[in-house]
Amino acid sequence: LIARPDVGSVVGTHGTDTLEQTGTHLQLSLGERLEELGVPVFLTAANNPFPSEDARENLRFTLVEATNQRHDPKVHLVFDGEVIPAERASKETYSGSPMRFYDRADENAVAREATRRTAVFHAADQLAIRLGYEGMATMVKKAIRYWQVPVTDPERPRSIPIVNARPTAYKLSVLEFGRTGDQNEWNAAARAHCLNRDLVTPFPEFKAFFWLVNRIAGPARVAMTVDGHFPQVKACTLILNHSGTAHTTIPDLSIAGAVAQMREKRGIVTFAVTENGEPVNFGEGSYVTSRDLRDAGVIPLPMHDKVAWVKLYSAMEQNLTGRELVEFMLTQQTADEFSGAVDHVAVAKAMSMYS
Repeated sequence: LIARPDVGSVVGTHGTDTLEQTGTHLQLSLGERLEELGVPVFLTAANNPFPSEDARENLRFTLVEATNQRHDPKVHLVFDGEVIPAERASKETYSGSPMRFYDRADENAVAREATRRTAVFHAADQLAIRLGYEGMATMVKKAIRYWQVPVTDPERPRSIPIVNARPTAYKLSVLEFGRTGDQNEWNAAARAHCLNRDLVTPFPEFKAFFWLVNRIAGPARVAMTVDGHFPQVKACTLILNHSGTAHTTIPDLSIAGAVAQMREKRGIVTFAVTENGEPVNFGEGSYVTSRDLRDAGVIPLPMHDKVAWVKLYSAMEQNLTGRELVEFMLTQQTADEFSGAVDHVAVAKAMSMYS
């Protein structure tokens, strides 16, 4: 399309969950060509399916912006009255309102996002105190500094390690696992990370793990756990795209298939949170891919990932059964712990699969 002489711009409609991922991919793969031809690409989505009001308005606004010829020839995300270059777009942390994107180069937008994310860290800190930890003041301070220091400042921390005062700091370098996608490389890294006592692990003795499913997917990625290399593993938490999707029908990459294998072979309980903290949507009106995860036995958690991390860390010390673990995770301990209501229908369906 962009090579056609009669095309001045391109508009694409897309699902909201992975909008910024597709936008980034297109910018990386087509950016030079777009600049050479002078053609911008606009991707839009909505919180509700077309013909809802926000879907119609987003599409209308996108068409207007695509025809006014005032945007740079690159990939842009158009959502809720804003046009954001795809390379700078991120989802807002969920705070009770419909999902939106923000521009990482917009200082005001970053300041608002800093407020939301810092609140999540404070909620995790309060939960840690309630559950008997000394608290996570170190993590909260790092989070505040991370979001208050300008992106261009060389002193800005590059990342926020997950810190808990008992027993020590820990961090999970998921991106180091299988960076090239090589199965043998991932297995070797996993074994070194989890079995070498000199390396920090995500939980004591690797009893549970968090799984960024849009980066590491499929039964092959959990084969070592399923095959018994880590017999102590009791739980897994998936970090899903914002409404709850992260799945494919391709067997080797199927996350639902991996969940089913962990449950059937090892009795491992699988929870799920979303990347921005929005309650996981496994309802009948959700995507088929979401319902596949529900039908595989995933327990949806209405909380941000940092809060879920603290709570699961505490649960691993209590030697709970599968059902007790689920009950503990879904029992509210502090006022700001949950980001929404528990989906009791989805929980009941998943629980029927665990002995």
